[in-house]
Formats: sequence, C-alpha cells, structure tokens
Amino acid sequence: MAKSKNKSNLSPEMRTALITAAVAVATALLASPVIVELIRREPTPPPISAVALSIYNEHCLDQDFYVDDLLVATVKSGVQMDIQVNSGEHHHYACESGTVNCGSIYYSIWTQNAVLSIPSSPACIPPAPAPITITVTNENCQNYDLYLDDYYYSTIYEGETQSFSVEPGAHIAKGCILGTEICSASTQQEWIQDAAWTISREATCP
Repeated sequence: MAKSKNKSNLSPEMRTALITAAVAVATALLASPVIVELIRREPTPPPISAVALSIYNEHCLDQDFYVDDLLVATVKSGVQMDIQVNSGEHHHYACESGTVNCGSIYYSIWTQNAVLSIPSSPACIPPAPAPITITVTNENCQNYDLYLDDYYYSTIYEGETQSFSVEPGAHIAKGCILGTEICSASTQQEWIQDAAWTISREATCP
C-alpha cells in the first residue's frame, strides 16, 4: 500500500519565518497613510433638506423673524410670508422691526413644512375712549324715566338736572312719564363730547 504524502514539507523554522513575514506585511499596510485615511474616514452625512415655513404676523407692528439668532425675514403687520430653513432643531423668536423689543424664544424641530403665527400684543388693543358727560334737564311738568339705548337709566323729576357719563358715540335716548309707557319718540344722539339734553316743557303744563 502506498503511503500518503505529507501535506507540508516546511520545517518549523520556515513556518515561523513565513508567519513573521506575513505579520510584518500586515503591519506595514495598516501603517500606510492611505489605509489609515480609509479607516478613519467617517461616512458621508446625508444632505440637509429644507422645509418651508409660512409665517403670519398677527401683530399690529412689522416684525423681524429670527432663526438661531439670525434675521431671516421682516414680516409686515397682517401679512403672511413664506421662507425656507434647514430641517432639524432650531430656536426662533420675533422682534418689533428694527428694535430689540422681542417676544418669547421658542424651540422647534422642523422635519416638514409648517405654519407659524407671530401673536398680537395687548399693546395693539387701542385704549377705550374716555367717557363724556351728558347733562339732562327736565323742563316738563312731569317726572320722567330716562332710557338710554332701550335700557332704563335714571328718573329725572320735574325741574331737575342730572349729569351722567357715557361712552362717546351714537346713542338712542327717550323719556317716559314716570311709571308709564307714555314716552317721547326715541331720538338718536351722536355724542362725541360733553353735551346737554333737555326734556322740553309741554304746552299743556300749567
């Protein structure tokens, strides 16, 4: 029977030499600048996408809109403006245009198109007009209930004068004989400043 051949005719010394040479080659390759650069190179990040923001200014003044402390738009009062920003997390706020009078800072994560509103301010509400004084004189010979805008307001006795405050503007006034529904015709008064109103004396009075 024939003997099987030895798979390796290498001596232990030669095997050791080959292993040492292989290790040296691998070490040299790993130390190569090209290989090191390939190992260190980070994956290319995906491109940053943009999102569209629709900004509506509900404030009574023009507003500067800031994203990440950069002015990106000036939005006029009552106007909607569309802008684009990079998707992701941002902080944003609005200031009265050309000033440092700014509102609250908000933090948002924008991954898709969004709508934002710049809120109004209590300062946008006009102050209520100052009341005016109306002086009413009853020259008639009977006592009258005074109605203003269809609501009972006061009773004015014969020969009496009363003053009361109302908001300036149009009002409907009438007088009714005390405790009855016998009334004068309603008259519309346009009171924009202090004024006087007289209940005239009737010809039937003694």
